[in-house]
Amino acid sequence: MDSSRVPASSSPESVTGVPQGGAGLTGKEKALRAAKLTYKVLNDDVERETRIKRLRYLARWMDSSVRLPGSKFSVGWDPIIGMIPVAGDVVSLALNLYILYEARRMKASISQLARIIVNIVLDFGIGSIPIAGDAFDFAFKCAERNLRILGIEPLSGAETVVDGAAANQSDPARHVTNLAGDQPPPLPRVNS
Repeated sequence: MDSSRVPASSSPESVTGVPQGGAGLTGKEKALRAAKLTYKVLNDDVERETRIKRLRYLARWMDSSVRLPGSKFSVGWDPIIGMIPVAGDVVSLALNLYILYEARRMKASISQLARIIVNIVLDFGIGSIPIAGDAFDFAFKCAERNLRILGIEPLSGAETVVDGAAANQSDPARHVTNLAGDQPPPLPRVNS
């Protein structure tokens, strides 16, 4: 048997007949494959950043959107909505479950998801108690706690928002190289 011949069973082609690892591809096909992979990575990064921004704004709206005059303490709409019997607690639960849903989509670990679920159960369970539950909701800030579990720092009341992004946050898309390997020019920062 000729050693230069490879049996058909050990061929580098997949079941679909597409060569694996780029073997046998022309330069144009390799460039197209690299471009598709780069697009997917960039798209995934942009999608993740969009989710993070959405979660940060939701947590701020729920837990710290209104700063109490003359103090450093802020409250959100979660405890205010929670004052409505039953319906307010259900709305709060739904918004917190949305954070859990997004955490799952962002591939949070089982322990992170478990801690988020414990926070949601505490917030809903204790928050459902009339008067005492409303006081608990003012202090507990479930959404912000859940973001910190995911490693996301919630928006504070001091951050200025410019075009949907916090002015003091860097944009990770700026630091991605293009196919040629060049760094794109930095975008101007808007400080107010």
